[in-house]
Amino acid sequence: MRTLVLITTLALAGLVLVATGMYILPLDSRDRSPVQPIAFSHRIHADSNGIHCLFCNRFASESPTAGIPTV
Repeated sequence: MRTLVLITTLALAGLVLVATGMYILPLDSRDRSPVQPIAFSHRIHADSNGIHCLFCNRFASESPTAGIPTV
């Protein structure tokens, strides 16, 4: 009986820790995006010139990350 209480308590504590970690950690990658090696302005190309994202990034419509454009 004592072992069952101990295992249940540890399982609940682990569940609380995992839930707290999921709540605290960011779920998006906006703040963790890599530094681009080339100074590239999406504002100039997409906004000013009207070039669609799919022209360079083929997975932009299928994935949360657009992928790396071909050279």
